[in-house]
Amino acid sequence: GIHAGDVIREGNNVYGGAVNIAARVASASAPGEILVSDIVRGLARTSAGVSFDDRGEHALKGVGEPQRLFAVREGGAS
Repeated sequence: GIHAGDVIREGNNVYGGAVNIAARVASASAPGEILVSDIVRGLARTSAGVSFDDRGEHALKGVGEPQRLFAVREGGAS
């Protein structure tokens, strides 16, 4: 799972809300699927060769509000 946000780095470890959300996004994905948060889709939606399929809102453990997730697929921008 991929999410964007601030992290705390201590040596080789990273912590913080963005790391936790990324882990929850990963746990919501099917085998072989790459899911991203709405923030990441917004940052990458104009990238050539990448498009996204809306997977709807998901209640992620430890995250206050449902998060809209998107599956990454090769192809034109969406």
